[in-house]
Amino acid sequence: MSRVEAGDKRDADLGLQASTDGGVLGRRFKSSLAPLIILCLTVTIWIVSPGRDPVYQGKALRTWLAESSNAASQAPITNAVRQIGVQGIPSLLGMLRRDDFFLGFQVLDRCVRLLVPKQHLSTWDRYKNSHMNEARSRRVQAVFAFGILGSAAQCAVPELMKLYKREPSPDHRFFIEVSLASIGATEAMPLIMADVADTNPIVRLYAVDALSLFVNEPGIVVPELMKLRTDADFRVRGLVGLRLRNLITNVAPALSTMKAK
Repeated sequence: MSRVEAGDKRDADLGLQASTDGGVLGRRFKSSLAPLIILCLTVTIWIVSPGRDPVYQGKALRTWLAESSNAASQAPITNAVRQIGVQGIPSLLGMLRRDDFFLGFQVLDRCVRLLVPKQHLSTWDRYKNSHMNEARSRRVQAVFAFGILGSAAQCAVPELMKLYKREPSPDHRFFIEVSLASIGATEAMPLIMADVADTNPIVRLYAVDALSLFVNEPGIVVPELMKLRTDADFRVRGLVGLRLRNLITNVAPALSTMKAK
């Protein structure tokens, strides 16, 4: 064997040894992560799993609400929510509380990305996105339930206002705004009116929609909306015009009745 061939063989042997060592080290590293992954999964399940729901006619509150999107009639669901009443408020708050669900998935997402090869992450991403969509559906259902309960859910207002102040996302905050408006929580109006003046047009858009739900407070709502008739964003201007027309349509009969008296 020539000196060159001997050198090539030695280099190949060293490369093979390095590759083997690297593979062993990689496997050892991943094995050492196993306890951490188990811990992450345990914490995630604990965070994401809902608490015990109140039950009516053998079905949990969340089960009733999940049927609302496909039900032929909303009457049984409306009745179930009213029968459960304020006992269901902890569950509804949990459905609105973004951080409980998202924190769990953030932990799990990081764990998965440490272990799963990149070529297989698309499957995980589809799974994660489907759960995110489910979380949004739950928030829609919670708003629906607060709309049914109305002023009977007044005891939820302090916690809803805490959630509202803590929530940085306009999209998630909107669900809380509408819940507060559905309850008729006038004490929340200053928070929503502050968003009407926000520099972010999406925040203003959501605030206009929520504020216009306070139909019993036209003396406060109409002047606030009037300020936005010349808003820089065409979407805000369009929504303001629509909501003002709706408010005037609803308020006019009441004003006529008051004048007649």
